[in-house]
Amino acid sequence: MISTNVEVRHLRAFAATAEQLHFTRAAAGLHITQQALSTQIRFLEKQLGIKLFDRTTRKVELTIAGVVLYRHLQGLFDQLDRAVDEARRSASVEGRPSEPQCLVKTR
Repeated sequence: MISTNVEVRHLRAFAATAEQLHFTRAAAGLHITQQALSTQIRFLEKQLGIKLFDRTTRKVELTIAGVVLYRHLQGLFDQLDRAVDEARRSASVEGRPSEPQCLVKTR
């Protein structure tokens, strides 16, 4: 089970770095410093208990675990973006969306 301390921003930071395979370029794309990005990646690796990148002074490569996580996150981010878009559209329409009426169960 994923730690509750992992936030979407940590996962997005990982995905950006996985796409660029370059910390400085990924940080620039996220509008954060390279140091802040490195901190987020180290935090994510610690929380998950896995190494996501092999780093040297010359290159950054995904580990096998990093590749697996990245593949899953691509679909997850697409679903999250669609969910947010749909929620925003439904909020702009008077009344409640016709379906589904309630997907979230409360205790």
